[in-house]
Amino acid sequence: MQNEVTLEEMLLSREERAERQRKLMKHFRLPLVCLTMNIAGPVKTSPLIRMGFEEGARRICSLLGDTLEARIERAPKTGYEGYYLFRDDPAEVKRRLVSQEERDALGRLLDVDVLCTDGAKISREETGLPARSCLLCSNPASACARSRRHPLSALRERTDEILSGYFTPRMAGAVSEKALRALLYEVSVSPKPGLVDRLNSGAHKDMDFFSFVDSALVLRPYFKECALEGLRDRSGSAGLLERLRVRGREAERVMLRATGGANTHKGLIFSLGLLCAAAGMRYETARPRDICEAAAGLAQGTLPDLDVPGENLTHGEELYRRYQIRGVRGEAAQGFPSVRTIGLPALERAVSRGLSLNDAGVIALLHLIAHVQDTNFIVRCGLAKAEEIQKELRTFLSGNPPIQGMLEKAALLDGEWSHLGFSPGGCADLLALCFFLHFLQVG
Repeated sequence: MQNEVTLEEMLLSREERAERQRKLMKHFRLPLVCLTMNIAGPVKTSPLIRMGFEEGARRICSLLGDTLEARIERAPKTGYEGYYLFRDDPAEVKRRLVSQEERDALGRLLDVDVLCTDGAKISREETGLPARSCLLCSNPASACARSRRHPLSALRERTDEILSGYFTPRMAGAVSEKALRALLYEVSVSPKPGLVDRLNSGAHKDMDFFSFVDSALVLRPYFKECALEGLRDRSGSAGLLERLRVRGREAERVMLRATGGANTHKGLIFSLGLLCAAAGMRYETARPRDICEAAAGLAQGTLPDLDVPGENLTHGEELYRRYQIRGVRGEAAQGFPSVRTIGLPALERAVSRGLSLNDAGVIALLHLIAHVQDTNFIVRCGLAKAEEIQKELRTFLSGNPPIQGMLEKAALLDGEWSHLGFSPGGCADLLALCFFLHFLQVG
């Protein structure tokens, strides 16, 4: 539930803010910039408003540069507050800050006061600058506020429009950057049994390390589009999945053009595309559990695909017909439990012990191979052989082998499986998802 504030709370907050300003200037004996947000209505805090405040603070600190002496920021429910003490001419700082305010729509939501050491506030008029205009029209903002010319709903709608318009593309870009990073880290982790990595192409004859790099680079726009879809449709409506499907089909065509027909990332176009959309839907938290839960809600709509009759079945669909193994669709529909409970914990345990992301990735991959019904692997070596290999690998890992022992095991399996043509491509995809969720948390 959103935190609404009363008029009495706002008035008290204003008095406390003025007192805090006086104490800071008395202590530092310096002029001060005070930043708050122009947010109409009783809800003064939210993840988007917070982002707007942080961008305002970044702009102020950048403008003050070396003259910034002290920085204090608060986040009461009455609205975010920033106090910046500086060594410079207050009037000149005011002129430069007004220029910052006027440079884009977001600046209109920043309420920036400049106070001299005697407590006097420098107005725009004192510096020869025009009064601030209204959020919705060209009239002075103060006149519209006094007359209540515009309904609150219109002001709130315009505020949301400004914040979303400014931050949504940036948030989607941040998600897609982490998706690209995850793809590049996954293919770079070495040695990976039977898989393409920096050392060799494993069991694959039609692709190499550079095929994966080319594919990853051309897929970044697709992941950004998926994140944008999630940011724009936080509820995960029925139409969201269909829009992702359309974008996914086009992404496959782009991938195949970039790789000369090699299927480097078809599975991740599905699974990582879902997670990027889910990351958009749950951008405020970035918690793996929340993101995977949102992805599960979307992926439920893909399960009926397994029962659609047809002759040209994929390998995964054939396995579902024979063994009821639901593959990546089932994994996604359950919220990627193999990632959340096996791969990601193994990766993060290794990182917390000081291992490199390469070695942590190798160890996480071994744990995934040991526990996941990988349809790619089963197709290449058969169900019975796959289960035999998994049992042996689980026994090996249960003995708590040393790090070097696990790396040597991965190298040994790489030689064997590359020769036999075994490739746990599904687990490699899950490793990429582990990296993605890890990067969302650590930045």
